[in-house]
This record gives sequence, C-alpha cells and structure tokens, in this order.
Amino acid sequence: MDQDNNFLDENFGPKRVPTFLKVLCIISFIVGGIMLLYTVFSLASFDPELVEAKFEEQIYQLDQMPDNPFKDMMIEQGRVSIDEQIEHHTTLSIISIISILISLLGTILMFRLKKIGFHLYVVSKLIGLSQILFLTMNTLAILELVIFGIFTLAFIIMYAVNLKHMS
Repeated sequence: MDQDNNFLDENFGPKRVPTFLKVLCIISFIVGGIMLLYTVFSLASFDPELVEAKFEEQIYQLDQMPDNPFKDMMIEQGRVSIDEQIEHHTTLSIISIISILISLLGTILMFRLKKIGFHLYVVSKLIGLSQILFLTMNTLAILELVIFGIFTLAFIIMYAVNLKHMS
C-alpha cells in the first residue's frame, strides 16, 4: 500500500525541486545578483580617467620588475584591452545587464521547473558572449573568454541534466 501512495505522490502531487537543481539555482541567483549590482554600479560610476590612471600605475609596477620577456606584450595587450573597455564601456555594460536579467529570469523559471527557463538561460549566455564582437582577440580577451566559457558550459550541462524534472 505504501508503494501506491508514493506512486501517486510522485506522479500526481505537486512537483518538488530536486536538491541539485535547487543548489544550482541558488548559486545562479547569488552570482547573478552580485554581477547585476556590480555592472549597474560600474555603469553609473565609470570614470575613464581613473581607469587610465590605474593602468598607468600597473605599467609602472611592471617596469619596476626585473626584465621579463613577456612584459612588452603584456603592456601592449593591456593597452588594447583598456582602450576597448573605455571606448565600449556603456555598450558592454548594457549587454551584460540584459544578459544577467535574462539569465536570472531563466533561473527563476527553472526553479519553478519550467523547461523554457533553460532555453532562456542558454540564450542569456549567448547574449553575454556577444560582447566579444566589440573586443580585439588578444591574449587577455581569449583568457577571459575561456574562463567564462568553462563555467558557462559547466552550468549549462548541469542544468541540462535536470531538464528531465522540468515541464
């Protein structure tokens, strides 16, 4: 008789969010919330002169180091990255905010066991990836892209494993 009750509860009762999916969603809520706050604050308080001054300070510190065969390359690529960040800061920030909001919406829907949330989550990551259209592919940009890609792919795979629980 107990097996019949369990059978009915699992198939006809309200669905429960699996623990693994719940943990993934909580992590996504926390990271997404922090990134949203950071991006909005960065957009509101961006000062190109301050960014330039910090970069010049980093160059000065690199010059104080013993000779490094990669020093000139690091300075050159850093200069390109800083110039692009200054030039495209507003556009990159708006793309980030849109991506984060869609990601959070997708996470909320997945937490409610809606499969469309997974698709929104994947779209949000593609939107976030579109930022590379504004950047030169130097070593720093490629490194950021690889790190972003590894974490993103890992979360997409972990969410995809939970698609069986969503309708």
